[in-house]
Amino acid sequence: MTIVKTSFYAVFGAEINLKGIPVYRFILPSLAFASPLQNPDNHCFCTEKIISKNCTLYGVLDIGKCKDGKPVYISLPHFLHASPEIAEPVEGLSPNEEEHSTYLDVEPITGFTLQFAKRLQINVLVKPGKSIGAKEAVLDEGTIAFKNWVKTGTEVYRQFIFDVQNPEGVAVNSSKIKVKQRGPYTYRVCYLAKENITWDSETHTVTFQQPNGNIFEPSLSVGTENDTFTVLNLAVATAPHFYPNVFIQGVLNLLIKRSSSSMFQKRSLKELLWGYKEPFLSSIPHPITTTVGVFYPVNHNTSDGVYEVFNGKDYISHIAIIDTFKGIK
Repeated sequence: MTIVKTSFYAVFGAEINLKGIPVYRFILPSLAFASPLQNPDNHCFCTEKIISKNCTLYGVLDIGKCKDGKPVYISLPHFLHASPEIAEPVEGLSPNEEEHSTYLDVEPITGFTLQFAKRLQINVLVKPGKSIGAKEAVLDEGTIAFKNWVKTGTEVYRQFIFDVQNPEGVAVNSSKIKVKQRGPYTYRVCYLAKENITWDSETHTVTFQQPNGNIFEPSLSVGTENDTFTVLNLAVATAPHFYPNVFIQGVLNLLIKRSSSSMFQKRSLKELLWGYKEPFLSSIPHPITTTVGVFYPVNHNTSDGVYEVFNGKDYISHIAIIDTFKGIK
């Protein structure tokens, strides 16, 4: 994956069960945010020798060279796995693997990504200066901090590769599945200006939504969004796991035949990623979600929910720390 033009790689973490489907979980290795002493490849991310204690601190990478020399740093949320000296001056942090790690859950036969979590924290180094007063550092309309916060403009590149070569042999003869790697197909994810911003002077918080636009990049792809792929039909394949009763499975098999669905299907890249109406699910006489897609309901211009963060007016150390997400603390 590529995040703010900085590349990372994932390593195998564990085999887990995702709603009845065995998947491989890939995680960021500990060396990704290691100090240059532990990982020499990170030497170019250490430019502030004094602040980094001669490049011995770990858990934070200086990406200022990628951001026009601005003092921008990336880390895992809440400084997960970072040196204690980095998180110690900040109140309210509670790093944990479940909420703050980055991972990919991949179905091992098809190579299809069923679930992923991209979690990074963007940090800005603020030094004492005469030109910027304390009032300019809080999130309030018109301040320098607000102007930089309201529109981040961060770009992320994602690539997707999958294709099944012998669907009939697998479905009819139980042959060993053959998968061909195709790609890359790349999207640029732009974080747009924050929307629906409201202020609460009593709690010193600001609520907002962070829309993002998923833009296909033809120049970085081998084809178009209309390229088709033969992939596993997850709705058909997983039905027996959710409904083990023999009678119900018989009814489901009847609905599968009536909807002309099968174990494998041909879909365009755009359908697979952003959603399509599944005929089998549409034939079920119950109110269920009939749209299937890797990133559905996320689309080309969507928000993942409402955030509420502290504006720093009461305690500057609380600035931009999330208080609630979708109403949950």
